[in-house]
Amino acid sequence: MLECFSVNGQPALTGDPTSCLLVTSIAKANPSEPYSLFPNPISEKASIRLPANTMQLDLLVTDMSGRIVLWLKDIRNGCMISREGLSKGMYVYRFISSGIPVSTGKLVVN
Repeated sequence: MLECFSVNGQPALTGDPTSCLLVTSIAKANPSEPYSLFPNPISEKASIRLPANTMQLDLLVTDMSGRIVLWLKDIRNGCMISREGLSKGMYVYRFISSGIPVSTGKLVVN
């Protein structure tokens, strides 16, 4: 799980993913997690798996320094993302609903 904190130490990510000031940990991805990108690692494209009846979900991908490299709004189950524009390496992805992160994981690009 990715934990972000505001200046006053309270959990924060209200509508603007750039408000995350500090990454304190990244937990290992759980294959049974209902939110996922697969295959992972990706070589060309990855498919998005979401729980049934998911509405208004965004996908935010950042590099390890926290720079946003991909931000998809209002994604749907089965959508595909391309690795185009992503260099080889490790990234952090977040599924965000109404400005609140609901799931976080690592994405490896080959």
